[in-house]
Amino acid sequence: MDLSIALIDCPPARVAAVVEAITPRLAECGATAEFLVFGEPSEPVDSGVSPPYPVHFIHSEGPGYAAQLKAARQSCAGRWLITLDSPSPDDAMLVFAFWHQREAAALLIASRYARGGSYQMPWRRALLSRSLNWLYRVGLSVDVCDLSSANRMYRADLLRRVALEGRGYDVLMEALLKVMALGGRVKEVPWHYASSNKRRAPRSTTARLIRDSAATFWRMHALRNSVDFPDYDFRAFDSRIWFQRYWQRKRFYIIRDLSPGDGRLLDAGCGTSRIITTHPEAYALDITFSRLAFLKETNPRRLQATAGALPFPDEAFDTVISSEVIEHTPERTCLLEAVRVLRSGGILVVGTPDYGRLWWPVIEKIYGWVKRGGYADEHITHYTCESLTQELKALGCEVEAVRYICGAEMIIRARKGTAASNADET
Repeated sequence: MDLSIALIDCPPARVAAVVEAITPRLAECGATAEFLVFGEPSEPVDSGVSPPYPVHFIHSEGPGYAAQLKAARQSCAGRWLITLDSPSPDDAMLVFAFWHQREAAALLIASRYARGGSYQMPWRRALLSRSLNWLYRVGLSVDVCDLSSANRMYRADLLRRVALEGRGYDVLMEALLKVMALGGRVKEVPWHYASSNKRRAPRSTTARLIRDSAATFWRMHALRNSVDFPDYDFRAFDSRIWFQRYWQRKRFYIIRDLSPGDGRLLDAGCGTSRIITTHPEAYALDITFSRLAFLKETNPRRLQATAGALPFPDEAFDTVISSEVIEHTPERTCLLEAVRVLRSGGILVVGTPDYGRLWWPVIEKIYGWVKRGGYADEHITHYTCESLTQELKALGCEVEAVRYICGAEMIIRARKGTAASNADET
């Protein structure tokens, strides 16, 4: 089935009118669909609407918006799930708009505050909503204007992979951030919202809404700024923390300076750094799918694989970059594989902390205190400049340059020897 439409907080007596209004739009779309309604029917739904678009009455485990969202994602049979909160017949236009933009993102949001959207509601409610959304947007560094809109379209399989802990409308913020954490793209669809006197008052009070939102906000803030978030490396380039911003930009400039600007380029273990996003022609390889999904807009050549077993033939690239990779894996074949796929005379650029110097162990210790769970906790293989140089030489490479960031992170440029030079050394 293509589409499941969950009518949340919809009185059973209003179901028929909503379904009848949406049905012609679904027919225009040519989509197979079903409606999910909570509770028991108080009157039969027009039999002319079903069987093409059946109406299923389902139950949630407890009150509140979050419980109904969880029930809807478990019950839906469609590839896409639309949630309409306190729906009206006017929402038929929104279903039509969602359907025709379904491939644009994993989560579509009907936005009152995006450009082209509008709203009509009491000023106190508008002030609270705008204030909370401003806090969400700025505090979570998310380029979404209306995080609290409950009218949405989810890719159902992705939503099922998300663990939801929220109890009320705060679950909307949580669902958005966790979809993004899986690499899902979010897009806002401009929408006009008109408050209605028929709308049932929220079960939770304003005070409870603010309390729940604050608790969820801090949980999502921790997730948003964790190293597991797909765009962690990308955002670090413009970090509000001066030292992090300086480090990321220094690394970027050094690697750009040491890398040739032509030929076939592979970034093995690319993450989402500006190094790879500013090389749209490069091959972006990473073990984490969500990071590769984030690169969809900038890098068409993306592969999910480990740097210790590269899926390329020998001598396939003119340049290979391995930045902040080899210290994160127990695989000792990463350098071997990088040299294997590099052509004779090609350039290998390797960056990793230098544990032979004083500064990196000190910085790592401080970083561990300031940001627990950061990348420093994942450094399981330690190199020194001497040990890395010797390993590269053993693989037939000549070290041409060694540069440092704050005397702690080393970035080495090495050239792979030609067959003739290797034979002479032998």
